[in-house]
Amino acid sequence: MSGLGLKSCFAPLVLMWAIASTGACSPVDGEAQSAKDTDTTVVLVAESPFTSTERYEIEQQGIQVAEYLGDNRYLGLVEGQQDLTELADRLKSLSEISKLDPMLKVDASIFSDDLPDYARAGGQVIAQISFFPSSKEEESSILEPYFNKIEYDENSGTWLVTAKPDELSKFAEKGRVRRIEIAADPKLLEDDPFLQNLPPGEKD
Repeated sequence: MSGLGLKSCFAPLVLMWAIASTGACSPVDGEAQSAKDTDTTVVLVAESPFTSTERYEIEQQGIQVAEYLGDNRYLGLVEGQQDLTELADRLKSLSEISKLDPMLKVDASIFSDDLPDYARAGGQVIAQISFFPSSKEEESSILEPYFNKIEYDENSGTWLVTAKPDELSKFAEKGRVRRIEIAADPKLLEDDPFLQNLPPGEKD
């Protein structure tokens, strides 16, 4: 896997334009909600591509600017509980801030009946989850109340979880979640020329 890259994670805009019971996805009883639950994944609409000054001003308002989506739109993360309309009004470089439909973060193949064998685990899916920039500890604290089995991939900076498709789509509602897709084929990783050329002991 490569961080947000192996499967063109968040593929430029299938995300924007292709809109057309185990209890594992419910927080553990008594567990405090993470502060990151108040974050919101958004689309930032601008009059023109951001200048470095405009990007700085936006980030000073508690907004992470991620990749460019085309047509003067950017994927972003609004941190904390903020009114999106008021926030857009304060920033002259933005014409609109709209909440992203959480289902646009989820790879449609997760719901397919033709999942590859390596991504199946009984009636569940082995999925790869990426977050907006956070510490490993923060990401783990968001995941642990919702999934029984999680594993961090150091190479890609993403997490592997085993869950039902509806549990994954529910988890996509968390603002700090950036993308959910099926895990990469282990055979592709074995055939990766970069990994093949690593010295012994550096492939793990």
